[in-house]
Amino acid sequence: MIRGWRSAWGQGDFPFYFVHLAGFCARQRDPVERGSRAKLREAQLKGMALPNTGLAVATDIGDAADIHPRNKQEVGRRLSLWALAKD
Repeated sequence: MIRGWRSAWGQGDFPFYFVHLAGFCARQRDPVERGSRAKLREAQLKGMALPNTGLAVATDIGDAADIHPRNKQEVGRRLSLWALAKD
């Protein structure tokens, strides 16, 4: 996706910062997370191999009842740390 957007916009390897899928659903007894959420998080992590990318982790500020973390300010702060450090 990142490569595709960069190609479509023709701006080179512009900075691309994104947020890890937040914690959602009840905690599991099994320490190994299974299913599509784990696969998506792994794919997001692999995106860090591309130049000028940054991943803000949000698994610790998720809400079991809502996939969208309510603490948007903290998510924004974490993304801003990437931008301030790299740009």
